Amino acid sequence: MDMITRAIGPDAAPAGQVCPVNSHNEWDPLEEVIVGRLEGATIPSDHPVVTCNIPGMTGRAQSLLAGFRYPKIMIEPAQRELDGFVALLQSLGIGVKRPEPVEHKKRFSTPEWSSCGFCNSCPRDSMLVIGDEIIETPMAWPCRYFETHSYRPILKDYFRRGARWTAAPRPQLTDELFDTEFRVPKKGRADLIHPD
Repeated sequence: MDMITRAIGPDAAPAGQVCPVNSHNEWDPLEEVIVGRLEGATIPSDHPVVTCNIPGMTGRAQSLLAGFRYPKIMIEPAQRELDGFVALLQSLGIGVKRPEPVEHKKRFSTPEWSSCGFCNSCPRDSMLVIGDEIIETPMAWPCRYFETHSYRPILKDYFRRGARWTAAPRPQLTDELFDTEFRVPKKGRADLIHPD
């Protein structure tokens, strides 16, 4: 497991500085939050782990449009909602951090596969906070494999100020992990999901 626990040396938090990451329950007043971005969002890849969850004609259309930008008719209303959410949080005195904008059409690869990106609008999908620790969670969609990279400046800042930061190991996402013939079972066929 890639794991970083505490900064030492010149990156260490100054003595007496309060760690900016501190989440022990779901009801204390929110002081600061990371809100994602929609800029540069693209339709997710046509990898089997993505397409097996999309029904019929929508799945086929998604496969044809994978890697292209979402149409403005979809992005603009969502962007207005996101901007309104940020404004609301700030009006309540809540600090808002935002990740770096990313060009998700840019292709990236590992030795086993290549993909374009998706978006970085959902930080809760790729990061989990427990106490003073941020855990980067591995993503099963190849198009989301490097999604947390846009959050690295924020994570590094929190780390320097005393937060713990752990990166869970990423899966290789090799072809043998996926059943390309898998289809969501038709209604009433729970036996295909739970054979016992």
